[in-house]
Amino acid sequence: MAALSLLLALAALALLGVVLALLVAPLRAPLRRAWERRRLGSAFRRLERGDAYLRRGELERALREFSSAFFLGVVRSDRRTLADVGRLHGALLGRLAAIADRAQAGPVRSLGLAKIERLLAEREQLQRRLLALREQGRTDGQARELAARLARNRREFGSGLRQFAAEVRAARRERLH
Repeated sequence: MAALSLLLALAALALLGVVLALLVAPLRAPLRRAWERRRLGSAFRRLERGDAYLRRGELERALREFSSAFFLGVVRSDRRTLADVGRLHGALLGRLAAIADRAQAGPVRSLGLAKIERLLAEREQLQRRLLALREQGRTDGQARELAARLARNRREFGSGLRQFAAEVRAARRERLH
């Protein structure tokens, strides 16, 4: 009798789990979208703070804010969010170019900035392809490969940002001497 009661209790818990999973499944996409939009809003606020530092001539602080404003997560929600990420990254590239110009007392092309620009373009293409696969309901090997390439891109991007920051610091030291 106790074994039967235990078995019925386990079956009831399993059934409850299935019901909860079915109820929560339709909420995943809107929750994911809200989470991504919230993170994107935070990135745009960092962009604004960086702009304020840039206006005051605080290049190092502006660079830190801009560097942390890049949205390097995988966009899973929709094309609108992906387009907004593209707009954010375009704005950030412009700000980094402005920092490079100020640090070097004129327009000079930075190798670090070129690397960042290339990686962002690559990232956008990978994101678009991955989002298209997800919209088709595909999570096969091709989707996993794109996710892995996005992860590698993110690591390389960090390297590009560090290279750019080092170039800016070196240019500023050179200008001061």
